[in-house]
Amino acid sequence: MGSRRRWLVVVTLFVTNFSMLGVTSNVIPVFLTPLMKLYGWSHARISAFPTIFSLMLGLSAPLVGWLLDWIDARIVMPAGAVLVVIGLLCASQSHTFWPMFAAFVLLGAGAAASAVVPGSMVAAN
Repeated sequence: MGSRRRWLVVVTLFVTNFSMLGVTSNVIPVFLTPLMKLYGWSHARISAFPTIFSLMLGLSAPLVGWLLDWIDARIVMPAGAVLVVIGLLCASQSHTFWPMFAAFVLLGAGAAASAVVPGSMVAAN
């Protein structure tokens, strides 16, 4: 593989990580106060969203790593991106706590499958 192609892969992985993690973990704090005001939820209840996102990001990473041993990253990464999109759509349509909680579960799992773990593996290879 030529040097130019290697750099293209690294830049593409950076853009993927930037966009997937940018629309998931980095914007969570922006929505916490508006959610508290809109639904009247407590700080403790709202803090469950970033907590479950982080837990799912960490807990699903070994599963994603195992999948990458058997399935090509070109399949795992788009599947994770689809989970992120489904999670964002579910979060946008949620009006109660538990559907919003489930949306953040999908966001965490999707972020692990689309950015963090496969990006590291592809860059290392």
